Amino acid sequence: MRNKFIKSSRINKAVAAIQRGEFTYYANIAREFKCNRSAVSRRIRGLTKSKKEANLFWY
Repeated sequence: MRNKFIKSSRINKAVAAIQRGEFTYYANIAREFKCNRSAVSRRIRGLTKSKKEANLFWY
Protein backbone atom coordinates (compact mmCIF):
# COMPACT_ATOMS: atom_id res chain seq x y z
CA MET A 1 0.00 0.00 0.00
CA ARG A 2 2.81 2.39 0.85
CA ASN A 3 4.41 1.83 -2.55
CA LYS A 4 1.23 3.03 -4.31
CA PHE A 5 1.20 6.15 -2.15
CA ILE A 6 4.82 6.91 -3.02
CA LYS A 7 4.13 6.42 -6.76
CA SER A 8 1.07 8.65 -6.60
CA SER A 9 2.93 11.39 -4.74
CA ARG A 10 5.75 11.32 -7.30
CA ILE A 11 3.24 11.65 -10.12
CA ASN A 12 1.48 14.51 -8.32
CA LYS A 13 4.80 16.33 -7.93
CA ALA A 14 5.59 15.77 -11.62
CA VAL A 15 2.20 17.11 -12.69
CA ALA A 16 2.64 20.17 -10.48
CA ALA A 17 6.06 20.84 -12.03
CA ILE A 18 4.60 20.61 -15.53
CA GLN A 19 1.78 22.98 -14.58
CA ARG A 20 4.33 25.46 -13.23
CA GLY A 21 6.13 25.29 -16.58
CA GLU A 22 9.37 23.79 -15.27
CA PHE A 23 9.33 20.96 -17.84
CA THR A 24 7.84 20.53 -21.28
CA TYR A 25 8.57 16.87 -22.08
CA TYR A 26 6.96 14.05 -20.15
CA ALA A 27 10.01 11.82 -20.58
CA ASN A 28 12.28 14.37 -18.90
CA ILE A 29 9.98 14.91 -15.95
CA ALA A 30 9.38 11.18 -15.53
CA ARG A 31 13.12 10.64 -15.35
CA GLU A 32 13.51 13.50 -12.85
CA PHE A 33 10.75 12.33 -10.50
CA LYS A 34 11.35 8.58 -11.07
CA CYS A 35 7.87 7.78 -12.28
CA ASN A 36 6.23 6.42 -15.41
CA ARG A 37 5.94 8.78 -18.38
CA SER A 38 2.59 7.44 -19.47
CA ALA A 39 1.18 7.77 -15.94
CA VAL A 40 2.12 11.46 -15.90
CA SER A 41 0.59 11.92 -19.34
CA ARG A 42 -2.66 10.24 -18.32
CA ARG A 43 -2.89 12.32 -15.14
CA ILE A 44 -2.33 15.56 -17.07
CA ARG A 45 -5.00 14.66 -19.62
CA GLY A 46 -7.46 13.78 -16.85
CA LEU A 47 -7.77 10.12 -17.75
CA THR A 48 -6.77 9.03 -14.25
CA LYS A 49 -7.11 10.69 -10.90
CA SER A 50 -4.92 10.74 -7.87
CA LYS A 51 -5.74 8.19 -5.17
CA LYS A 52 -7.18 10.93 -2.95
CA GLU A 53 -9.47 12.25 -5.69
CA ALA A 54 -10.61 8.74 -6.59
CA ASN A 55 -11.49 7.99 -2.96
CA LEU A 56 -13.48 11.22 -2.65
CA PHE A 57 -15.43 10.26 -5.77
CA TRP A 58 -16.42 6.82 -4.52
CA TYR A 59 -17.00 7.57 -0.80
